[in-house]
Amino acid sequence: MSLIVFEMAAMEQAMAQTRNVLTSQVDHAQTRQSQAEGELSQAQSELAMAQSQLNSAQAQLSGLTSSMRF
Repeated sequence: MSLIVFEMAAMEQAMAQTRNVLTSQVDHAQTRQSQAEGELSQAQSELAMAQSQLNSAQAQLSGLTSSMRF
């Protein structure tokens, strides 16, 4: 009987260790996901700014070429 109790205790300990490892991995993955989402948001903001600057430059160029026509 004591062998069964010992084996059950060892199994419970192994399951607890596995749960701790998996919880740690999930926490790490969630942290990395948050960081990646922040980086994506920053990149999207930079892209929007660059697109706006491009549109402005194209409008200025269009105005210059229109004024050069006779």
